[in-house]
Amino acid sequence: MLAIIDRSLDELLFQATRKLTDEERITIFLEETGGTFTRKDYMSRFKELSPATASRDLKKAVGNRWIKKYGDKKTTTYKKG
Repeated sequence: MLAIIDRSLDELLFQATRKLTDEERITIFLEETGGTFTRKDYMSRFKELSPATASRDLKKAVGNRWIKKYGDKKTTTYKKG
């Protein structure tokens, strides 16, 4: 039991010290999210992101057809592709 806790703690500390790639962030977010979401929702999950970086991540996800984009500018929403 302690080995499992120790391994989980090691994984958590490793993840906390390294930066995620855009693809890793998108994958994590899509695994946790169900239904429609906005850039603001994405940014609230990854608080360290600037609005520009969040937009680039989502644009890449749309380009790779991982998500679909609906609307424009302030009314933009996204949904798993």
